[in-house]
Amino acid sequence: MWAGACAQDSAVELENDSGVSPDAAGPALCALLERHPVVILVAETGTGKSTKVPAFLWKQGGFNWIACTQPRRLAAMALASRVATELGVKLGCEVGYSVRFADQTTPGLTHIKYVTDGWMLRAFVRDPLASAYDLVMVDDAHERSLATDLLLALFRRLLWQQDATANPTSNNPRKLPRLVVSSATLNADQFSAFFGGAPVLRIVGRRYPVRIAYAISMPEDYVLAAVSQVMQVFGEWCESKHNQRDRIVDGMDVLVFLTGQEEIERAAQLMKHQAQQTLACSPATTMTTTSKIHRSGGASDASATNKSSCSDEGTSMKQPGLGVDSLNRAATQPRVLTVALYGALPSSEQVRICCERPPPGTLRVILATNVAETSLTLPNVRVVIDSGYVKQRIYDHLEVVPASQAAAEQRAGRAGRSSPGVCYRLYTREFYSEQMAPELIPEIKRVDLSDAFLLLKRMGIDRLDEIVWLDPPDTANVRRSLRLLRRLGALTTVAEAETEAAAERTGSQDTENSAVAPPAALSERKLQSCSSAREVLSVPLGQRMADMPLEARLARALLAAEELGCTRELLSAVAILSTGYPLLTRRGLAEAVPRFCRTKPNQLRDPLAYNDFLLFARVFDAWKAASDATLWCYRLGISERVLRLAESICKQLSVYLRQPLASRPEALAAALYTAFADQTARLTSRGTYVHERPDDDDNPVVVQTAAVASEQRCRLQRTPLRLHPSSCVHGREWAPPRLLFYELLIAKQPFMRCVCALTASDCMPQQSASVSQQPQSRAATAHAPLSPQAPQRSSSERRARWSGAALEAVPTRSAVEARSVRKRSRWDKVN
Repeated sequence: MWAGACAQDSAVELENDSGVSPDAAGPALCALLERHPVVILVAETGTGKSTKVPAFLWKQGGFNWIACTQPRRLAAMALASRVATELGVKLGCEVGYSVRFADQTTPGLTHIKYVTDGWMLRAFVRDPLASAYDLVMVDDAHERSLATDLLLALFRRLLWQQDATANPTSNNPRKLPRLVVSSATLNADQFSAFFGGAPVLRIVGRRYPVRIAYAISMPEDYVLAAVSQVMQVFGEWCESKHNQRDRIVDGMDVLVFLTGQEEIERAAQLMKHQAQQTLACSPATTMTTTSKIHRSGGASDASATNKSSCSDEGTSMKQPGLGVDSLNRAATQPRVLTVALYGALPSSEQVRICCERPPPGTLRVILATNVAETSLTLPNVRVVIDSGYVKQRIYDHLEVVPASQAAAEQRAGRAGRSSPGVCYRLYTREFYSEQMAPELIPEIKRVDLSDAFLLLKRMGIDRLDEIVWLDPPDTANVRRSLRLLRRLGALTTVAEAETEAAAERTGSQDTENSAVAPPAALSERKLQSCSSAREVLSVPLGQRMADMPLEARLARALLAAEELGCTRELLSAVAILSTGYPLLTRRGLAEAVPRFCRTKPNQLRDPLAYNDFLLFARVFDAWKAASDATLWCYRLGISERVLRLAESICKQLSVYLRQPLASRPEALAAALYTAFADQTARLTSRGTYVHERPDDDDNPVVVQTAAVASEQRCRLQRTPLRLHPSSCVHGREWAPPRLLFYELLIAKQPFMRCVCALTASDCMPQQSASVSQQPQSRAATAHAPLSPQAPQRSSSERRARWSGAALEAVPTRSAVEARSVRKRSRWDKVN
């Protein structure tokens, strides 16, 4: 078993810096806030910085309206529920939370509001002075999310604008809200210098020693290594409780850090199989394993009787042939209970996991993502198993990368909250020192900045050099993000904006029900310096995109769908993508593709059968029409929680649409191509997909930072792209010649997630604009329709058109070679 390789142990005492005690932290913080507008709070995990400090500032500090930001919505909801319970008030009254697409507050009554940093940014757009709050607390600032960095930059700009000659640490004459920047591991000197020498308050807390165990060699599969280590911990725990076999023993929690929901579900299945093998090989041993991995699409209690005995949920396995006395003794035998902790879980399930103690005689294994590193309190954890990896967004794709050393220390500290513990690191010392960065790379250096720039432009900040960043973004990344906004039609120069305004005043163009020019017309512009030209939001497209609580690409696609008449399909698909959680399990994908994707022999090459976005829309419509939605989701392996959340998002997004919902599935790909024209892949003669380089990337900017290095390798080196197993196109009998993908997931190989097939007519608006020989002015093209209203075609006409596109996309020399190419285009399943 690989887990035996964890033999290099070192006793590490997690000590504390000098500072005030948790009891004296409240008065000390209030004294600093009376004299300084900004205070840096460094408080260790478990001292109550996220719960007790806001409550003290409200009750005794004189701050009536407090906003506490969190980098994750899970943390915001869990903390609000916990603080409301501790104060003895109802959630949503004095204490509540507001996150994107969810609000649990009462206007005029909620004094402590837990929000995400993204929600707070939207509040800044509506209220640039943040006058609705007396104090804003930016919690867990060490994670350095893009929204957190932008919040800090806006607060600094706000404080500096109150008096151009005054220091921001002086008295605050404009009644601006006080700012508290808190974390457990942030660089206090850097944050203090950023705010002109703001004072630093440190809160010390007691943390027990944690023993660190490193692996001798790196495992090939960290999920399998984590499962093996869990089973070894269970064996050692059972052996230590051997003398208490005849009586009930206390339970214990084991926290396992993995990268995502798919890995968590896989680990749960592996533990279940290993437990079954243990029972089969050891007939004299009685062990019970229970799996409570939450299935969002699971049946309710009323329909639980319809589950078969071999269901994945709530299964209890006991040795057959045991007598009544043996079964009674088995009830007190140690057992393994598997639970999951990730963002897709309902808030009630998350709170239950954090608050409940493990049952007696139970080793509860908590399979969690990095959401359990901070904010959430798990007091019963004695053992931590760290995979050493995390899933991060790098520009426009997701990638599994090594975690930082600071994150590894945070994970290890979870084992020493209430007693001495142990942390098993499934990587070597060399990997820790050489492959892991000391600190987490800020998001501003590795993600797309187009959404942040849209908000800044909406706030009237036209020149980006007016913003002073804690860590400035890479210049090439800024140029690329601005180029994307120009391609989407969201930005225009001041002169062009004045021309459009004059045309609108004269009534020569109707802007109420028109869209802007196709993205190709904008992509031909030369890239300008990020600070040389003054650019503003285009009217009305750029302003409407900035007002939508969506990614820039999704907002642009939704507005294009409004023009093309396919808002019903794209709205539900965008809502499901905005949840950030998977809709279908592996079993659900196998059930949904034959049901919702037309796979009859005469429809083999119908492009509508190879569209994940359309699959989401059809699942959403079928769920709304189901008589028993809960049972329907359980039988098909579909997450009902995602669908309910998507339904709420649809209602909120429909407010931003000016036209009633219309259904036109054949126009869905064209609307998506308007926003994702640079994220397409073509099928090669080898039967693999490669990333197509956009027309404006003939002379690409060479980016030296790690933010876009992996993505550039995929483009410049023509790395083959594979279909993600969650796509409805994966494993099909025929591969479309051209695909559009929503994002890339890069693990060992790059995978395309959420794809749709493209035909020649889907790309016609961009092609016709790029080859046009008559240049049009901005005022003339700003209000041109995205594409002509294509007439309705029958399925036979679409199949004929699709077959022609297939032969054009795959260059062949003969009909025999064309047939061989189509045979080689079949995809093997990813194991």
